[in-house]
Amino acid sequence: MSSEKRRRARVQGSWAPPPRKPQEKKEASRAMPEVGVSSPVRKPQPPQFAYVESGQAIRTPPPVIRIESASDETIISDGPTGKSILRYYPQFIEEKELQRIFQTLCKELPWKQRFDVKRDGTSYKQPRMTAWYGDLSYAYSGVVLPPSESWHPLVLQLRERIEKKPKYTFNSVLGNLYRNEYDSVDWHSDDEAGLRDFPIIASLTFGDMRIFKMRKKPPLEEKGDYTYQQHIEVPLPSGSLLIMEGATQADWQHSIPKSYHSKGPRVNLTYRTIYPVEEI
Repeated sequence: MSSEKRRRARVQGSWAPPPRKPQEKKEASRAMPEVGVSSPVRKPQPPQFAYVESGQAIRTPPPVIRIESASDETIISDGPTGKSILRYYPQFIEEKELQRIFQTLCKELPWKQRFDVKRDGTSYKQPRMTAWYGDLSYAYSGVVLPPSESWHPLVLQLRERIEKKPKYTFNSVLGNLYRNEYDSVDWHSDDEAGLRDFPIIASLTFGDMRIFKMRKKPPLEEKGDYTYQQHIEVPLPSGSLLIMEGATQADWQHSIPKSYHSKGPRVNLTYRTIYPVEEI
């Protein structure tokens, strides 16, 4: 071994590679990152999928319509059955009367928690309390309500206020008492035989506000899927009046769902006109 090779082995170790030529050092320095700069980390790339057009359009649910302003007539749909109409009056009853009316209705109406009967014969307690006044008997969800011998005077007075509007006359009222945020009414239509076709339902609210929800009934080809049908929300504050007319009960469902937030009691009076079933 020459003296030069012995010197390199002694300084660098016998494993050390021979010194680079000047050109090799220059090229190596270009490949090294600068001090303080981390070298980029190459992340694994997700697999790439080629999109193939299937010829079927992507469906998205329509946006929910929220009705908050007063309206003498809002046509929410117009189809083969006819026009579905809402009339909304957020301040139908003056504010100075609200507390007195609310307390009287809560204390003096004959509230009961009734049972709904399903088609298979099973029954369950309604998640609310109800009260009934009517000139004729009324049946819904397996519940039969007999005619009333007399009406509460305040319920009659409120009916007369609504009937001051043209073409409205009512001979019955179904009251609902929602005690808290857990009370509700499920999706349904007021389409019982005793109401006939195109009934007019006038809904008067007192107490804490709840959201009244509506959804359009799907066509037969949707097989009961409401996902892509129109949905509507209407806030019902104390003293508000909402009237449903036309084909609303034929073409729409409505509900008062449970609330995720704490709610106080709410009284809802739904005035309607019923007919003897044997005459239909």
